[in-house]
Amino acid sequence: VRGKLAAVHLSKVHMSFSSLGLIDQITRTLATLDYTTPTPVQSQAIPAVLAGRDVMAAAQTGTGKTAAFALPILQRLSQDAAGTTHRAPRALVLTPTRELAAQVADNATGYGRYLKLRTNRNGAGLPALWQASRSPVYASTTAVFRRVRPTRSRASS
Repeated sequence: VRGKLAAVHLSKVHMSFSSLGLIDQITRTLATLDYTTPTPVQSQAIPAVLAGRDVMAAAQTGTGKTAAFALPILQRLSQDAAGTTHRAPRALVLTPTRELAAQVADNATGYGRYLKLRTNRNGAGLPALWQASRSPVYASTTAVFRRVRPTRSRASS
């Protein structure tokens, strides 16, 4: 884990998405999606993630948590990718349900509309995991890890 864990305190902070340090390609996308003012969780989390800090945030449904983590991740991936060719996933988002994995992947795809990044998702586990090698952002359910069983060596049996 790199950096310090940033506690996100949800207070009323009003600013624009561009003032949070997001690049033009992302703020242009947000404008097309009618995102005008960041929510409190977004105002607190986006600058912290852009600065490379780990963030843990809890907020009610509909408060913009997906954008709060996805936007800075997409920006960091797009800046890291300049001049390189990565074939392996560089961000893994685990969700408790297939529906949420689909929602996160769809949102990340939409937010990254003007970026040269791909997003993929897997709602069931390992059979489609090979597809992750083609996408830097990959959303999956926690079923991936439930399907991976550690092997036991014969010496320890």
